[in-house]
Amino acid sequence: MNSRSELHRLLGAVWGHLEDHRLPEPWLVACEVYRSEVEVQIGPGSPVARLASLLAWAYSLEEATVRWRRLDIRSLHTTVHGRIPAGVGFRVYGGIDFTDSRGLVPLEPGDTEVATVEELHIFHDLLAEHEVQS
Repeated sequence: MNSRSELHRLLGAVWGHLEDHRLPEPWLVACEVYRSEVEVQIGPGSPVARLASLLAWAYSLEEATVRWRRLDIRSLHTTVHGRIPAGVGFRVYGGIDFTDSRGLVPLEPGDTEVATVEELHIFHDLLAEHEVQS
């Protein structure tokens, strides 16, 4: 398969997935032909809104897993990896300020942790509950 036909396949996967699912509009979409993967960056918003966007994408993918990574003192980066039924891999990511995590993801700068979609959902719900109480 040449790179042009692989790009066509990836672009078709993106459009098909967006047509099949009601998903938050992505901020950035990149097709990585060499990895046969689609990269999606979620848009800006509050920490709760960003986590909700990640959850929507996670629930639309098969075999979804979550990875938290504390990039530095201030940033918590969340990535969802999964596939669509056609077999194309998706990597969906976004970040929040680490202080907004309220200590619920206890990572030191440079550390990573693998989590489930359910754990991401719980994290979202706890932050949303705190947001309502504030």
